[in-house]
Amino acid sequence: MKLLGVVLCYNDADILRDVIGHLVANGHDIIAWDHGSTDGTAQVLDDFSDAIVERRLIPRTFDFYEMYPAMSRHLMQDYVRQYDWISWPDDDEILEGPHRNRSYGDYLAEMADSPYDWIQFLNFNFWVTEEDDLDVLSPNQRIHRYAVFPNCAPRIRSWRAGVTNVREFNHNPLPGNRSPSVFRLRHYPARTYAQLYRRIFIDRANMQRGAQNFHYNGLLANLAMTTIPASALLLDDGQADLSDEPVFDWLSLYSGAAQSEYANRPLVAGGESVARASGRASDGEPASLEDLAVEVARLVMDNDVARATEFYLQHRVRFDGDPMIGQFDEAMRALRADRDSAEQ
Repeated sequence: MKLLGVVLCYNDADILRDVIGHLVANGHDIIAWDHGSTDGTAQVLDDFSDAIVERRLIPRTFDFYEMYPAMSRHLMQDYVRQYDWISWPDDDEILEGPHRNRSYGDYLAEMADSPYDWIQFLNFNFWVTEEDDLDVLSPNQRIHRYAVFPNCAPRIRSWRAGVTNVREFNHNPLPGNRSPSVFRLRHYPARTYAQLYRRIFIDRANMQRGAQNFHYNGLLANLAMTTIPASALLLDDGQADLSDEPVFDWLSLYSGAAQSEYANRPLVAGGESVARASGRASDGEPASLEDLAVEVARLVMDNDVARATEFYLQHRVRFDGDPMIGQFDEAMRALRADRDSAEQ
């Protein structure tokens, strides 16, 4: 059986090694399109050159919302007749079977001999907490706290190559028969505080279009909720099956609306928890846009948007030539508008 792994990459180098490594360990060749990453993504892809059958650098000017359809059409034209099965996780997701008694690759071999054509996954969010040892570089090895996100958009990440259709963020069904077995995916959207706040303020800022990708705006509006204590989540021991007990309400974080009786589990504000993520240059200035995002987040979580804005405007000149500074500007405008609306 020939397996193809598809990865659309953008500034997730710290988890990308785990994601691609997992696919390769489970027998997949890799197609990787890099949507203009500015972190270490290129080096990670270099390290997997033996497994990558196609690698493209897609300019950031290419509309993100066209990435999934463009890749889908490319697969249908050039790859579906060469492969038996396709796995297409997001670049911060690791795919598992329905149980941990067998590998993901073993479960796919079973699926290939079944009457089923595509697989839906349960989404388990893994989140940085105060327990994490940040000296451990691999998020897969470092982060062990999680909770299922049961009411998110469908995660359809794996299918028989011949039924490939035009994908819409891998949420839309495919032709053929859906597997009755629901597989699992481990999603790592928040791996360090610095990475999370760079994602919110810069890399994923202003991405909402209609009802799509509203959650980044929700995270921006609810920064104080993003430092989730370990006690609010479940512990993954790496052996037992992941629990689908809904102990945390992710919608309360992503949208700001309490959705259920478990929406009010204890959360902690960010100041001290986030402070360790911040780095400064020798002159006391933020050393990077990421460090600027962390400091702004800390001030916002101290309920001082005015001081956060002042700090941002004071230090943004240092990064005026950075191509991502416009994203940060827009996020700060949205933050101030949201806070002004709340005060009214």
